[in-house]
Amino acid sequence: MKKLSNNFLIPMPHVNDPIFKQSLIYVCSHDNDGAMGLIINKPISDSKLKEEADSILKETHLHQISPKPNVYFGGPVDLNMGIILHPLDYISKKTIKISKHIGVTSDSKILKDIVTGNGPSMFRLSIGYAGWSNGQLEDEFENGDWLIAPSNPEIIFNMPDEKKWNYINNKLGIDINQFSGHGGFA
Repeated sequence: MKKLSNNFLIPMPHVNDPIFKQSLIYVCSHDNDGAMGLIINKPISDSKLKEEADSILKETHLHQISPKPNVYFGGPVDLNMGIILHPLDYISKKTIKISKHIGVTSDSKILKDIVTGNGPSMFRLSIGYAGWSNGQLEDEFENGDWLIAPSNPEIIFNMPDEKKWNYINNKLGIDINQFSGHGGFA
């Protein structure tokens, strides 16, 4: 299977896990160790979790910038980890380049730089990530759990979150809800 870094994963309708239902996942890495991605269309909005998101913004001092940024649910793995997805107009020693245009950084320096106006031009703060062990994502593809679509920085950083799911479906030219993801015999 081709490596999927810098692509979107789109779950098929039979994936009933509420975490992934209608999630658009940006694949940050995919290699022999497994895969890692960030859900890019689900800002934390649940009232119970919103308090935690506000606490994270205060703790990181990001509550000081305007407009106040969203905190995103990046996925169910390592919910104590904050990851900043950003364009490569900002690079530090800790930045991992995903493509020619996008990278991720996870350290306190980028947080300080964002607050002081020296950080990336745009960013998304995600808590947690989606992760797959070696071969797990490939098995899920064989099961028909995912579709792949090319990524685009405009979709990630500039498109309103509530429009991303419909946009990517329209871009694919299909109604994903009409697919079952499971094969059968006629």
